[in-house]
Amino acid sequence: MLKCKSELLLILIIELFCMTMLYSSLNVENVYLEPNALNPMTYPRVLLAIMVFLAPLLFFSGKEQIDIKSLKAIIFNISMLTLIMLGYWVLLPILGFALAAFILSFAGLLVLRYDGMVKIFVFSAGISFAFWVLFCKIMLMPMPSGIFSSL
Repeated sequence: MLKCKSELLLILIIELFCMTMLYSSLNVENVYLEPNALNPMTYPRVLLAIMVFLAPLLFFSGKEQIDIKSLKAIIFNISMLTLIMLGYWVLLPILGFALAAFILSFAGLLVLRYDGMVKIFVFSAGISFAFWVLFCKIMLMPMPSGIFSSL
């Protein structure tokens, strides 16, 4: 069962990364080299959208047989993670990147039924801080600050 949880955690991290990059691609200034050209971010947006929708299929890789009971549990988990992703998308401009990423990670780990609220809290805080450092400080990408914009 631990392998199951680790695979879903990997899916959650991939989804977080792809959703963040997709959101960032939607905020890129439109610069057209030719009048009839596509937006320069069209191709990355398409690839990221494909990744967002196909990442849950990683769960099924390497599985030979799946019984109906576990399939229902898998579909429920993936559905809940998808709803959490949509909530992340909505909350991102309101709460800002750091807080929305924390809520996404925390809620995702709760859905996956990880043990220990303190462990979940620490991991969620750590992963959101790590992604904040990666995107905002190392890659210098402008991320939404939400309610922290006045700080």
